[in-house]
Amino acid sequence: MGKMWDKNKIKIANVGGGGHLNRLASRLGFMSRQSKSGILKSDKKIKAYGYGVSVFVVTFLVTMLAASVFNAPGETSAESGDNTSSASASGYNLSVSATSNVNLNLSVSDSDTMTISEGYVSVITNSPGYRLYISMTGDNTSLTGVKDGLSSTIAATSGTIAAPTSLTRGTWGYAIPSGTAHLVSNNFSSSYSTTTSTTPDSSKLFAVPPVASSNPALLASSTSATSGDTYPVYYAVQANSDTTPGNYTNNIAFTAVADAGSVDKVTLTPSSIESNTATTVTVATTMYSTADYLEAAITLGSGTILSCARTSSAPLTYSCTIPATAAGTYTITLTNSKYAKTYTASLEVVNPVSYMQDTANIAACKVAATGTTFTLTDSRDNEEYTVRKLADGNCWMTQNLRLQNKTISNADSNLPSSKTVTIPASSTSLWCTTISAACDDQLMTLDATDTSISGQSSAQADYGVYYNWYTATATYGTYPMSSGSVSYDICPKGWRLPTGGSSGEFQTLYGYYGSSADMRSTTGPAFVLSGYRRGGSTDYQGGYGAYWSSTALNSSNAYDLYLNSSSVGPALRNLKYYGFSVRCVAK
Repeated sequence: MGKMWDKNKIKIANVGGGGHLNRLASRLGFMSRQSKSGILKSDKKIKAYGYGVSVFVVTFLVTMLAASVFNAPGETSAESGDNTSSASASGYNLSVSATSNVNLNLSVSDSDTMTISEGYVSVITNSPGYRLYISMTGDNTSLTGVKDGLSSTIAATSGTIAAPTSLTRGTWGYAIPSGTAHLVSNNFSSSYSTTTSTTPDSSKLFAVPPVASSNPALLASSTSATSGDTYPVYYAVQANSDTTPGNYTNNIAFTAVADAGSVDKVTLTPSSIESNTATTVTVATTMYSTADYLEAAITLGSGTILSCARTSSAPLTYSCTIPATAAGTYTITLTNSKYAKTYTASLEVVNPVSYMQDTANIAACKVAATGTTFTLTDSRDNEEYTVRKLADGNCWMTQNLRLQNKTISNADSNLPSSKTVTIPASSTSLWCTTISAACDDQLMTLDATDTSISGQSSAQADYGVYYNWYTATATYGTYPMSSGSVSYDICPKGWRLPTGGSSGEFQTLYGYYGSSADMRSTTGPAFVLSGYRRGGSTDYQGGYGAYWSSTALNSSNAYDLYLNSSSVGPALRNLKYYGFSVRCVAK
């Protein structure tokens, strides 16, 4: 019979040319090493021994028992034991265990002999789901043997999980019973058992793990936490005396990946960029990984592949260049090719903001054709306004000013360099009912559409804000001022209040449009009947409109534009403490 070989070897024995079934023994050993990123690689081996004159060793080196947690980035730790690999990140834990010992005994004659041995893989996790994968750790699925300096192989079966096959002479494979909980759709046999037989059962079907350079095969998928899901894994080899003696080895990877459920998988910084300009965006995932599992394809929209560089692996983070792109909402798609898993995030591509304060925008409006409309943003509060080149040759705001609760300065407003003014929030508490220096020197604003204030209607959004004249002129228009026009006001930088009176800009503008209908036309000045505030009440919303000029008439009154549905008063005067609307004209 020959002597017993080392227990870490498999022997195929030819005994007197006839041969008989003897025994093949296998041992699964386990070593672990810790990865800094929380992915552990655990070495797991099947070794065998037998009787006779010829020996081969079947070794399944189970590396990359990976415990990757997809959730918010945080501290990552990892532990290992004789047959367990585990990792954690930000409160989620994942542990993978595998069989410590599997015995596989075989001695063959000229007839084909099949040996099946049982092991297991077990997953424990408190995350709301996980996936279990299998693959080779290299790009060769055969078991490679060397004897006396000569090499030979035992080929893998051609089967897959979806289409497993029976073993043929000189092949190996693995299987998991088809009814195992959480197992993906498969065509494995319904049951397997540890056995060695000279009459191989062709009804037992097996598969081969994919090579490392392709996607791993998904074995199981669960959408819940588990205190221990166990998967029986059966390994089989079929051979006869034609099999070349030798020690045969190869490596298998079981990979478990935890899923953090509703936690966002991809974060974009920034999540909004300007159109038509190439921009760098940071694409941060919540996956911790080692260099072996970093494959990711990142695309914009329906298929634009982005140029990305990995900047971190704990968690995986990429710096991607977004090419010049038209405005719109786009989907950034990150595909982890190792696991065939896809995650998405939305990227807003917006047209560049055009500010009212930009001198180039003011200049463009001034040289535009009459009637040309622009949409510009007030940089002080990011409110958008339409502005239009009107028939008098000037650029006018065609919506009422809505500025409130802001401190303004020369940097963004029509003020000298030494001045700052705080525009108060909407309030009725300071509105006066009599004319006096004390009253007129108070800053007052009131949102014309604020229905929480008594007396306000649910007016149109374009009614804007009411300002007393002292506020509209940024405190430069005062009660004692009895004539002339102020040079500063609360308009955006590069804009100002129009002048009033019989020779003012309101009068000139009216000379071009000539009627209330034309002054209210949406293709012209577009003044609205926003009403006004006087004393203790808000009046005539929808019936009248009143707009402050920069020009004082006397200590009590300043000029304004006043209109209703049928008439216009381009050079009227009213008490300075009244709350009127404000329009600005470009300097």
